[in-house]
Amino acid sequence: LTIYDAGTVQVDRKGTDPIVIPRAFVSIIGGIQPAVFRRCFDGEFMENGLLARFMVAAPPRQSSRYTDAEMPQETIEALTDTYTALRAMQPRENGEPVPIQIGCGEARERWIEFVNTHADAGEQLDGFDLAVHEKVEGHASRLALVIHCIRLVTDKRTPASVDVESLDAGIGL
Repeated sequence: LTIYDAGTVQVDRKGTDPIVIPRAFVSIIGGIQPAVFRRCFDGEFMENGLLARFMVAAPPRQSSRYTDAEMPQETIEALTDTYTALRAMQPRENGEPVPIQIGCGEARERWIEFVNTHADAGEQLDGFDLAVHEKVEGHASRLALVIHCIRLVTDKRTPASVDVESLDAGIGL
């Protein structure tokens, strides 16, 4: 649970030098059936805060239908170019990540409005519901950053700081 915010992790073992991991984090991406998910994350994981740290996406159920439709080549090329450009993004020469911040002006005002409105909505919550609610701001800001990075590599007019368009997309997700 301590690596949720990508902080420094230090492992001290007797007889060895400490292992220090700056900006330690874990990302887990996968798929699981809803019934299996419920069995895996029972009361213990709800109580200890683990489940609240997951950003779960569950699209509406829909039946699979056969189709001969294929993804257009231009879409495949655009996705390939986007992934290539994202992989090419580099940290600073000293290894530190390039800081991308929520912009000023309208974006900053929108973020403050979201944080305050979100805080008001959580005042009546407790237990697991409150734990999940408290993670939403972090999820929204991370998603806004992902959207913004994609925009940075696909649209040269995108500002360096996270703007209202990226912020609203992250909040909406």
